[in-house]
Amino acid sequence: MRAVTLLLAATLPLAAQQDGTVGLNAVPIYNDNAPDKQGPEVVVDVLENTPAAKEGIRNGDFIVAINGADVAGKTTGEMLHANLTGAVGGEVKLTLWRESEGRQFEAELTRLAYPLRPNPARDPFEFYSPANWRPEVDEFPLPWSPQISYRGSEDLVFAPGFDDKTAPNYHSYAFVWWL
Repeated sequence: MRAVTLLLAATLPLAAQQDGTVGLNAVPIYNDNAPDKQGPEVVVDVLENTPAAKEGIRNGDFIVAINGADVAGKTTGEMLHANLTGAVGGEVKLTLWRESEGRQFEAELTRLAYPLRPNPARDPFEFYSPANWRPEVDEFPLPWSPQISYRGSEDLVFAPGFDDKTAPNYHSYAFVWWL
């Protein structure tokens, strides 16, 4: 087997490269008492060497407010994407709750350019993609096409806005097959 190194960042439009991040992803928690059933956001991914990681934010921390505004009842797009991503150098103040320690704390973060995310270490090749692109890995033969005789893997990365028809990155993705 021969190792292949690819850098997929070159596929990004210039505008997307200028966006920044604080280095975390979060999803809303279901809240039966909220009118829209959306409660606080829980951190599900903290990227290494980012402002969020340096401030000690961890998976499982709850984001209760962003820049002083309560996140409960707001959609992820309204609160997170509008505040956690944006111009490099922009500042964001998060109020978080850490259940395991029973305490609330604040973190002041400055957006930085998206770092590159390496592909899974188990792959016999390496590639890097922007950390804001969503990764996915499928094994060959694909479950929906068992007649394919090839063995290996397909690594895909989907651009932000992949499924948004109004986004400049609509249906932008990259893939690497190792067969």
